[in-house]
Amino acid sequence: MGSSSITMMFWGALRLLSAPLPKKIYRIGDDALFSSYMRLTLFFFHNYVKAKVYVYGDIEDIQKRDENVIFLSNHQCTVDWIVACMLSEQKQCTGKVRYVMKSGLKYLPIYGFYCYQHSCVFVGRSGKFNGEKFIKELQYLKNNEIPVWLVIYPEGTRYNPELTEVIDKSKKYAVDLGFKKLHHVLTPRITALKSSLRELKDHVTAVYDVTIAYSNTYDTETRKRTPAYGMPDFVMGKSPEIHMNVERINIKDIPIEDSKLQQWCYKQFAKKDRILTGFYDPDSNLYEKFPGKSSLLTIKQRQTIPAFLFYTTTLLTVISYSDDSREFYFKSSLCIMVGGLLWVSFKS
Repeated sequence: MGSSSITMMFWGALRLLSAPLPKKIYRIGDDALFSSYMRLTLFFFHNYVKAKVYVYGDIEDIQKRDENVIFLSNHQCTVDWIVACMLSEQKQCTGKVRYVMKSGLKYLPIYGFYCYQHSCVFVGRSGKFNGEKFIKELQYLKNNEIPVWLVIYPEGTRYNPELTEVIDKSKKYAVDLGFKKLHHVLTPRITALKSSLRELKDHVTAVYDVTIAYSNTYDTETRKRTPAYGMPDFVMGKSPEIHMNVERINIKDIPIEDSKLQQWCYKQFAKKDRILTGFYDPDSNLYEKFPGKSSLLTIKQRQTIPAFLFYTTTLLTVISYSDDSREFYFKSSLCIMVGGLLWVSFKS
């Protein structure tokens, strides 16, 4: 909470000071601020958690490019959000990351409000999906030439092997579409992806199709997959390895007609399913790894230490300077929390 409140205080100052200036100035500042916050998170991941991240696929090609993209991924836990930033930080463009998020997440104290301000896109579930509003937000990104790694999780919710009702519903959906059942991912929905491809076809150049898996998520005794660990357990080191396969696909090679896009998206998730089938098979030579050559993803200390020093110095200065400064900090944090909730409620 401390670092998020500090972020919002600096964001408020940025918003105020940049008001009379060109919008581009604010966007550059906002991207830098978002990047610094995520780098603080990455600092702890790499220096405290020390999880090893193995990346496969088109990573060398991606590292050579500076482009706007749609980041497509399977979804298992809150750590997935950080994984997107681990990859973007290879290009030092974490400020570009913007998420397509469930509408309810905008009510998260402080975080929801700031994600809204950072041009993340909030969507309702299935029947509550507001296509017109979603398209308007995508057009805002395009018309204002906002740099973007737009992160989309087409499954619509997290894959949890213990939620059999959700998995059965997903398999039925696949059969209804005329596809085979998937076992380690949910059948993808294309609503958000379809709108994103159509509206951003001249703004993004590629889709990065990413498959993520976490170690220690298979019980060899019961021979069953277990849920991926959430942020608290992950920080405690319960998944010491992350495996990530990245496929770069030119935006021009992706169909946008409904039925063809559905087939394409299913095909991509069927690939994920095959990769994950080996990962979760203790009798396979691919157990807890992906096929192909891997490299260890690293983030240089010089990319994250400045963010750590910035936030810790600012926070310690504010709370230790005087009683008045501490009171100002806590009251400001409360105002930011309440004000943000009121604002997103009004905008809904």
